[in-house]
This record gives sequence, structure tokens and C-alpha cells, in this order.
Amino acid sequence: MFYFREQIKKRNHPSNEKEVGKLAKIISQEWKMLPLEIKEPYYQKAQESKRAYKQNMQSYNSEHAEEIQEIQKLKRITNNKLRRLKRRKEGTPKDSTPKKYKYKKKKPKSPIDENGILIPKNPLSSFFLYFR
Repeated sequence: MFYFREQIKKRNHPSNEKEVGKLAKIISQEWKMLPLEIKEPYYQKAQESKRAYKQNMQSYNSEHAEEIQEIQKLKRITNNKLRRLKRRKEGTPKDSTPKKYKYKKKKPKSPIDENGILIPKNPLSSFFLYFR
């Protein structure tokens, strides 16, 4: 990340996204070709920024511990409410396992007469009688 930022500053910063993508490809290919001696300072910068981030997060979490606990509590409550609402929509009781899928019974086929012609279940309408 630090190498990329440095290279972007050295070169003219492109104005549109297509140029940024092309430039990112070029810079990433250059990064892959660099020897470890040149990459080492960038790795150290990354480690330092990671340490600083962790320290900042620890100090933030210690300062705002009560707020964080309240937020987590609210998340748990809302998650429980959402679960209850889902159960109501599904129509399942609280402690029941999900119902297995029940297959619908197949409709009986229309009976066939001696000549192999289907006998209709309902009487034919006048339209079909005309074309018969």
C-alpha cells in the first residue's frame, strides 16, 4: 500500500477509473519484480501502521467499553426479535425442529376406455363437442 501511494504521487495521478486500473496493474507488476532489499522498508512501514492501529483500537475500546457493550446487547436483542418474527412467519413453535417437506399427492390420471382414448373427468363443453 505504501509503495503504491508513493508511486502514484511520483507519477501523474490519473483522473478516471480506467487509467487508475491500468496504473495499478503496472505498479503491481513492478512490485513483484522488486528485490526484497527494496521491499523491506515498506514491510516495516506496514508493521508499524498495524501496531499503531491495534494500539488505537485498544485505547478506543477501553474508552468506549460501555458503549460497545450496549451496542452488542442491542444487536443480541434485535437478532432475537428477528428470529421470533421469522418463526411467526413460518408458523413454527419456538422449540420445534423445522418441518419436513411434505410431498403433494399425485392426482389420479383420467380413466382410459377400451380404444385407448382418455375419458374426461368433466363433461365436454359445447366448443369441444363441436370439434369432436
